This record gives sequence, C-alpha cells and structure tokens, in this order.
Amino acid sequence: MPEGGFRKRKALLTRWIREYDVPELKARLAEAPTAAWVHPVLTLLYQREETVFPKAVELCGWLVQRLWEEDREAARNVIRRLFWSLNEESGAIGWGAPEALGAIIASSEPIAREYARLLLSLLRTQASFIDHPSILNGILWAAVRVVGSFPQLMDADVPDVLAPYCNHPDPATREPARIVISLFEGKSSTGSM
Repeated sequence: MPEGGFRKRKALLTRWIREYDVPELKARLAEAPTAAWVHPVLTLLYQREETVFPKAVELCGWLVQRLWEEDREAARNVIRRLFWSLNEESGAIGWGAPEALGAIIASSEPIAREYARLLLSLLRTQASFIDHPSILNGILWAAVRVVGSFPQLMDADVPDVLAPYCNHPDPATREPARIVISLFEGKSSTGSM
C-alpha cells in the first residue's frame, strides 16, 4: 500500500493501469485494503481512453465484489452511488457508471440477486435521464454482461423490454439489445433458467 492519501493512490493507479494488464493490477491491489482503492478506481471511469477505461471497469467490478465480502454495506453504498449518478436528480452524468455496474453485478450472484433487476429497470421506460447515447449504450452493454452471467435472475419480460432498442436507428444501440435478447432466449430454451 503506498503511503499517502487518495491523490497518491490515484496517481499510482493511473500509472499502473497504463502499464499492466488486469491480472497484474489485481495482484498489486490485493496487497492493500480493498476500500482504499475503490474511490481511485471510480474516478478513472471518467477517463475514456482505451488503455484506461476497460481496465478501470474490470477493476471496479473486482474491487466491489471483494468489498462485498469484507463490508457488504460499504459495497452497497458504492453500487447505490453508481445508480444514483444515472439519475438526473443527482446533478451528475454517470460516465462509466453503467459499465461499472455491469462488471459489479456480473461478478457475483449475491450482488446480482440484489441489483440485476434494478439495472434492467433502467431500460423499462425510456426515461429522460437516459437521453445520452453513451449512457444508454453503457446500460445495454451492462445488461449483456449481467444477462450473460445470471439470466436466471432476470424477469421473463426481458425480450419485451429490449425489443424497442432492437429497432433503434443507431447500430451501437441495436447490437447490445439484440445480444441481450439472444443470450436470454438461448438460456431459457436450454432450460437453464
């Protein structure tokens, strides 16, 4: 664990995330208390550069899953904060929040039991807070991860909820919606639901 506070941890993590792959990052972060790394990782979700963002998403899922094992209420607070950032009343734009939620929820069945349906509920109504294509597509890709990992925890109306997105004019929105339906219907037809 590096000496110093949040800024030093964030600077170190920013350097590491550009230099190392995810398994090496996990090995380095595993040596310190989980809670110390959660906030620095969350701040990296705002960096959309290709070398940082995907690794930050994976680390976020892994760290919050670890935090869930150590301090369930602290993990719930992180998850709630990410959901809240997607609400227009929060005053924030939840850049990276959907992708992080997908990684977190898909990381653990106990977490998925509590939050998978909530994630899909964001797609039930085309609410005004999902008016940014990046956020909408992030939610859809998060749904791909969650349905791919825990389809049995989803409500039977997943295809109906996602159907409108399959006709969206933007292929970046249509593709993940179609994948979610395909994953869900594939799992239900094999009897694994």
